[in-house]
Amino acid sequence: KGGKKDAMSTDEADLYPFGVKVDDIIQTPLGPQATVVGVAKGILWLQWPGNVQAPLPSKAKCREDMETYGYVRRSEAAHIERSIETRQGLLFEQRFYCGPGPKTAAMRLPWPQGTTELPLLEAASAAGDAGAGAGAKKPAKKKK
Repeated sequence: KGGKKDAMSTDEADLYPFGVKVDDIIQTPLGPQATVVGVAKGILWLQWPGNVQAPLPSKAKCREDMETYGYVRRSEAAHIERSIETRQGLLFEQRFYCGPGPKTAAMRLPWPQGTTELPLLEAASAAGDAGAGAGAKKPAKKKK
């Protein structure tokens, strides 16, 4: 109690000897995957499932030592897959529970050059057919 905690460093220079970056996925020797949190006192810290943070063995001071103990950085494909799953989860929360969406959900992307769809959509919305879409026919009026 009352002890001063050492600051966790997340600088790339401090993580360089381990060959990892913050939030990288590490395959552990017992099976579960952990994510990199940072370095404190030259020891790499990981976050395990359940938000438990713990250090690597103190003798693991570089990437080769990590691999000797069975801690290996996952491939880039695993990191991309995690990003896609995270984005899909955020989209689900946004659509069904009014949660915050992913950062890219609100981006207004430019229309490609030479596209003819944009003038058709603008003309349709000006005529009051915004929901009908381009090229859609108006419903016929019912006869009395």
